Amino acid sequence: MRTRRLHDFGDVKAIELGFGPVGRPLMTVFAYAAGGVLIDSSQPHQQRAYLAWAMTQKPEALLLTHHHEDHAGNAGALQKRTGLPVWAGADTVARLQTRLRLRPYQHWVWGAFAPFSAKPLSQPFSLNGLTFEPIATPGHSPDHTAYLVRERGWLFSGDLYLGDHQRFMRVDENLGDMIASLRRVLRYDFESLFCAHRPQLHEGPAHLRAKLQFLEDWVGRIRPLVENGMDSPAAIMRQLGIREDWRTSLFCTFHFNAANFVRAAVQVCRETRANIGDVTIG
Repeated sequence: MRTRRLHDFGDVKAIELGFGPVGRPLMTVFAYAAGGVLIDSSQPHQQRAYLAWAMTQKPEALLLTHHHEDHAGNAGALQKRTGLPVWAGADTVARLQTRLRLRPYQHWVWGAFAPFSAKPLSQPFSLNGLTFEPIATPGHSPDHTAYLVRERGWLFSGDLYLGDHQRFMRVDENLGDMIASLRRVLRYDFESLFCAHRPQLHEGPAHLRAKLQFLEDWVGRIRPLVENGMDSPAAIMRQLGIREDWRTSLFCTFHFNAANFVRAAVQVCRETRANIGDVTIG
């Protein structure tokens, strides 16, 4: 089943796309356009719909937040069709030059795409009176970048937000970096949070603060257990009464589940303890 919705957020337009190999899509993806600039390019399974919409926006450039298939998935096809320049952080550019290794569920839900060349962006990008300032926000992926438009109070946050709370995490996400990235963007002044999956047009910083507080509290719950020698995710989940969603875990071949969220918190606790030890010894 496919989902296709158009959104008008004033000077920001969006297309929301989803694909479910069986039944309703598990998650939909938002791609944005503002002032001739496209932000992210949706998933390959929705290439025809995305390209048709993108052309109606009279695009002059495409910015990517990171290399994942539901964000960079149609950038190469759009570039090939139109010659449109594609910009991204240097790490994202490097990752897009080789074919991504996807799990079966990623093929089913999002789809694969061919490698392509993008241009590295490290400085603010200005076009048609708008300036998109790249902010390094690793955590969800090492190459993640958010784009701030100061003069309009917009933050195009990719997958930095996703929601005030969460239960699961990808095996390759870094919780410590995610917390640091949330703290970093909250130093800036903005109102609208253009998330790739759950946009918040009002009080965007409040939603990011809620996410940050939730993650810090999550680490706080697990820290005493780690300090007392319990660092097995399974043992911690039993102690805290956390149940794994085995349907999700098995479907994603353990790439995305609750155990990974616990494991990521344990890693933050270990790193914090090591840093404190280094300071003490020094």
